[in-house]
Amino acid sequence: MQNTLPNLKHSLSLTLQHFFPFAGKIKLPPPPQRHYIFFTEGDCIPFLVAESEADFNHLIGNKARHAQELQALVPKLQPPSMSSVGTNALKQYLSVSLIAIQVTTSPNADISIGITFFHAAADGRGFAHFTKSWASVCDVICHSIFHADCGDRIDLPTKYFGNCLQPCLVAAKRGELSGEYGVAAAAKAIGRAVMELDKGVLKEAEKWMSRVGEVPINSKHVFPVAGSPKLRVYDTDFGWGRPKKYGSISIA
Repeated sequence: MQNTLPNLKHSLSLTLQHFFPFAGKIKLPPPPQRHYIFFTEGDCIPFLVAESEADFNHLIGNKARHAQELQALVPKLQPPSMSSVGTNALKQYLSVSLIAIQVTTSPNADISIGITFFHAAADGRGFAHFTKSWASVCDVICHSIFHADCGDRIDLPTKYFGNCLQPCLVAAKRGELSGEYGVAAAAKAIGRAVMELDKGVLKEAEKWMSRVGEVPINSKHVFPVAGSPKLRVYDTDFGWGRPKKYGSISIA
């Protein structure tokens, strides 16, 4: 469970990048105007974690059950609110959230994922597409974090001495990495992250640490990598010739 919940949350975040309207609100203006989905950068959805003493074997059984037995496993949508659109504060529209998610665990480590969504946002096919996409990302996602040298991408003083690095987060499917062309898939994923730097280094620097913190870390499956061929460390010669071996004991 230590890794399951962070994996669910992070993979949901990645999935919502493709299903971002779910994070928005439905605006309900007065007639004759029609309702519409309104999304703004930074919108998010409730992600609740709960514990239950219920007998999950009973709940999943093929027999009649009282609906209230399942209600504790399903979240409620946020209450509707009045909000304005744009700069016109006089236009107050009723806003309704579209989705809420609750992960419930039992003492036996059972997991229930309860989802409440506003049917005006998607039909059954669209909702199934969303949940299957989330599941596929959660099941096979692998992460890599590396620091890119930004010294050649910004105008630094000639005598500058210090760090000029940007953390880059890479996500790739485990099946691609473990396949015949795994090395190529990893290189391609890292290459895409490097190409993002061309759009502007130090972009959204205030969000770097929070994004890195969202990556689930299991010490059993994490190993550090340090160094770069660009550093040309084997050209370091104290007069005895090139070093036989260079390595980093730790990274801090």
